[in-house]
Amino acid sequence: MPTPQAKPATKAIAEHHNKAADCCDKAAEHHRHAAKSSNTGDHKKSADHAKQAQEQVAKAQDHGKQAKAA
Repeated sequence: MPTPQAKPATKAIAEHHNKAADCCDKAAEHHRHAAKSSNTGDHKKSADHAKQAQEQVAKAQDHGKQAKAA
């Protein structure tokens, strides 16, 4: 017996969750780079990575909102 395909809305929700997770992974990586830069005294680079991490978090939150709305 073939398995039923997921509803289009279900696929959209899953896609937004996957995109949110990817953004979270990118944010975490930027936070790691920010920490390394801070440890080496490169505070300008650390601040840049922190800003990029914040941007990725905002994107993740947006995808989360879109998943809830789908």
